[in-house]
Amino acid sequence: MPLTRIDVTDTISPDRLSALADSIHQAAVETIGITADNRHQVVSVYPASRLIADQHFLDLNRGPDQVFVQITLRGGRSPQAKRALYARIAELAEATAGIDPRNILVSLVEAGSADWSFGAGRAQLLDAEVQ
Repeated sequence: MPLTRIDVTDTISPDRLSALADSIHQAAVETIGITADNRHQVVSVYPASRLIADQHFLDLNRGPDQVFVQITLRGGRSPQAKRALYARIAELAEATAGIDPRNILVSLVEAGSADWSFGAGRAQLLDAEVQ
């Protein structure tokens, strides 16, 4: 059910980008209870000059490969689960896509059941709560 936006610089090859997208989904499955078949991702690639991240913010000393991940999901996960998600994304992205964890910015946006429609003009999550 999460909707994941993955914005990257064009310094990341298509193969690495595919591995990155897989890693982000795998991390969500492993840490915050997303089912494996619940994958909704939007991937956008930008020239390096169009994705701006301060190279030294919080003393991270970022490199040229920038990754911004925004995951919109239902609320209710604990801070510990969110920390586990961030750590697992970084770990898998480095292992499978060669992305330096310092270059990955993750933002979670929590939405309620009434804030989702998965198609057919219905609020499936809200409908499920009523039953």
